[in-house]
Amino acid sequence: MAGTVAAASHELSFRWTRSHDHAVWAVQKVTFALVSSSRWIVWGPDGGVGKEMYVSGNRVEWEKALGLNSARLPADGVYRAQTTLTNPIERKLRLIAAANSPVTLKLNGQIVIECNETLEFMPAYHRAPQEQWVELTLEAGSHQIEVEAIRNGCPLEVYILPVALQDTTSPGSCYYYTDILLG
Repeated sequence: MAGTVAAASHELSFRWTRSHDHAVWAVQKVTFALVSSSRWIVWGPDGGVGKEMYVSGNRVEWEKALGLNSARLPADGVYRAQTTLTNPIERKLRLIAAANSPVTLKLNGQIVIECNETLEFMPAYHRAPQEQWVELTLEAGSHQIEVEAIRNGCPLEVYILPVALQDTTSPGSCYYYTDILLG
């Protein structure tokens, strides 16, 4: 099981008290959740020291860490990213590296996705080309994820998605595992 600090979301409550003539008239409480962001260390084609970034979704945003917009990444070449994937329970899943460029994904140092060509790009849970996903049984615990994408004239679009297999009974096929943490 993942630790108590590593959580997909953190519940918070906002509470206010209304007074009338110096007496409590009503107490209201609204509960909401903050969803955890993803933490990545990224490198541009020049290598150097990796830069830390936090993103709210599952897109690896090299331009955010490098201080540029996606169209203005400094150069074509190989961009790298690294994070820790925390899986709370052992399960079968589909790990997707949806990209608009050649992409390689390593899990615990082993290449599990190696797509050497630019394919039709769809960052949808159920629509990534077969070359950009792998189905596997992932044990509970922390796992190292490394991604390499090749920019060749186009802004990079890379999404890392841990999703349910198509034969899942509930809540349905191909949904995103929100309890798996990246970062």
